[in-house]
Amino acid sequence: MTITFSPDGKHILSTSWEGLVKFWDPETGKEIRRIDSRIGHLYCAIYSPDGKRFATTADLAIKLWDTGTGAELITLIGHTSPVCTIAFSSDGKQLASGSCDHTVKLWDANAGTPLLTLAGHDNFVSSVAFSYDCRCLASASYDHSIKLWDAHFGQELFTLQGHTDLVTAVAFGPTGDLLASASYDGTVKLWDPEAGRETRTLEHTGKVLGLALNPRGTLLASASMNGEIKLWNMQSAQELLTLRGHDDIVGKVAFSADGKHLVSASQGKDMKIWDTQTGDELLTFKDDPFPRETTGFKFEGNRLTIKYDDGSTEIWEWDASGQRKVVRPESDDR
Repeated sequence: MTITFSPDGKHILSTSWEGLVKFWDPETGKEIRRIDSRIGHLYCAIYSPDGKRFATTADLAIKLWDTGTGAELITLIGHTSPVCTIAFSSDGKQLASGSCDHTVKLWDANAGTPLLTLAGHDNFVSSVAFSYDCRCLASASYDHSIKLWDAHFGQELFTLQGHTDLVTAVAFGPTGDLLASASYDGTVKLWDPEAGRETRTLEHTGKVLGLALNPRGTLLASASMNGEIKLWNMQSAQELLTLRGHDDIVGKVAFSADGKHLVSASQGKDMKIWDTQTGDELLTFKDDPFPRETTGFKFEGNRLTIKYDDGSTEIWEWDASGQRKVVRPESDDR
């Protein structure tokens, strides 16, 4: 599930297992409207910097949509395995995507044309982020590394090593002199992207799945598998608050445009809004629950095998055009 504030802070966007994009009122927690993508489970969704468009990923496809009308604008196809993550550049001209095919792609966000393919990771690319000046792109991977790339020419600038488990998220500070990363190793690491070196390690109490920096870069939020969210002072690298209230894994957090509020989403589909100064929980609202939770997955060529917590297994296959079909396992036919 993805959740994020609109750039003007007036709406919250979330995605659902059923392929729905939902818009919520952050003051009341009421659903305002929904768009049916008609493409199955959405992995993530993000607003463009001006809020006039949003992008979604499902299977091999990235789609751009008109926020006002809900019209589908363009489809980007190029990855050979599902797209895990996307990010707009701050000027809205480029879109970066990371995939289970181990690559990062850069796209012209207006024309929908591919610009560059960045290869070098040895496992799924879990998160991508542009620096505010659009010159640098960071990619996080399940290979335990982070790579920094020249966003114009595609040159690899640094490989950042230090995490000892899957790296799940990366985010730049607003001035470009700070990069934060989250990992299953239970830490958030802070990096100097200009020098390619680690500067601080923040210890969490569980596997860290998501993180976000407020617009001023003074506060960092990290979300963990144990349901806790921590707020950190970026000047002192000290923990300020621990937010507790979710009863399930928290995978996503996002700040409002003014930095006064934080929205979080759990795997159980509760969404909460918090006051970032006091840590008070202001609002809880719920989306439809996932039909099943995944417990494992494996890629082999164009086939993805998914294991669920109810003991069932599902196999997905993709054809050359990027269309997915669900194949029933042999064991289900016996």
